[in-house]
Amino acid sequence: MELPDTMVYRYLKEKLKILSTGVVKIGTNFYLVTLQNGTTDYLKWFDSKYALKEGASMEVLDQLYIKKISKFIDQQIKFSLEETVNKKEKEILEKARSLVKLNENAFFAKKVLEEIIPAFDLKPKKNLKVSENKNAFELELNLEEALSTEDSVLIGDFLFINHKWYKLSKTQFSNHDSVYIYLNGVVYHIEEGGRFDLDEFNLNHKETIKSKIKNFVEKKESLLKNKLEALAKEEELIKKLSMQEYIDPERKVGFKITRGKFHVCYLLDESYILYDPINKRYYGFGLKFGKPAALIGIPVIKLEDKIVIEKPVVINKYKHPSLFDHAEYQEICTGGYEDIRPKQTGEKEFSNTLVSVLNSVVDSFTKGYTGMAEWRKFHANESYWKDHELSADEINKNIISNMSFVNQLENGLLQAESGI
Repeated sequence: MELPDTMVYRYLKEKLKILSTGVVKIGTNFYLVTLQNGTTDYLKWFDSKYALKEGASMEVLDQLYIKKISKFIDQQIKFSLEETVNKKEKEILEKARSLVKLNENAFFAKKVLEEIIPAFDLKPKKNLKVSENKNAFELELNLEEALSTEDSVLIGDFLFINHKWYKLSKTQFSNHDSVYIYLNGVVYHIEEGGRFDLDEFNLNHKETIKSKIKNFVEKKESLLKNKLEALAKEEELIKKLSMQEYIDPERKVGFKITRGKFHVCYLLDESYILYDPINKRYYGFGLKFGKPAALIGIPVIKLEDKIVIEKPVVINKYKHPSLFDHAEYQEICTGGYEDIRPKQTGEKEFSNTLVSVLNSVVDSFTKGYTGMAEWRKFHANESYWKDHELSADEINKNIISNMSFVNQLENGLLQAESGI
């Protein structure tokens, strides 16, 4: 589609045709030379002073032009994409309204999905911090700003009078000058012989606007695609908010609502070996040894502006020396891990606190405690642990998770405690 003549071109053509005096362009603004005597802003033309009347600006004329060619711009933008975005926004809004309001479970689920899960690497690490970086995506692109008249320098500052073009340049005021322009406290020198081809400018100006439209369309399409991706993530989030259980398949972190409580969870599915320094035997845990994964859960409760983090549990049926029985929903013995014990936290600190607690729970579960009572379970009922005991050829020292603790015990660096 060929663009029509620009509004600047039409404006100048019209004014230059009917004005017997002239037109001045300075910056992006046009001024009309009138027959009135000028006292403030004026054109000094030999023995006369002509008042300058403010006319149109290139920005305004181009904005009008943009509205005029909006159909052309619409054709350039893939409306199917914009319609898809608008439709998706409407669907998500309806789904969000179906939740009525962010209830307690949805509140915690949102925290887990947006803050706690992203804070974990593929394996738990200490001292992880929840990112404060929010989704900063915004679909802000102003067409009029994108097509702003920065190219006004193409035609420079000029005076058209008596059917002749004159170039303008700023200069120092001199009483000897017989022709000059005085505008807003600035003197402009008038130089005869300036050349300006209106038709040529029209063509160049149209090409400049075309190029800006192309850039605008590309940016808007990119933003629309980004927004569509963001909406897809939001839709997935809303879907997960209504779920009773979700575990991130990579980071093994998630949540489960059970027994009337919301649990922030970690799925311990890696295999590990615990060494008992008392009976000098090794015990295998995890899928490698034909044992189940442990779904570790930390119950949380919201009380007004405070959140209670309760004692961690293993939700599924699991056997471990820090558990009292081989059953579901067993509390984990926290031993000397003070930061695992029940506590209260504020909403802002909740995610960081929970990440720290969850890391410590997994750490304590796989590496042992500073107390010794739980290790006595291994030899107090040997038949109970027989299915976990490993033969010599099954022992892989690379996955003995509590060796650091055991070495410290044997070297006398830690003192055994009684009790759990």
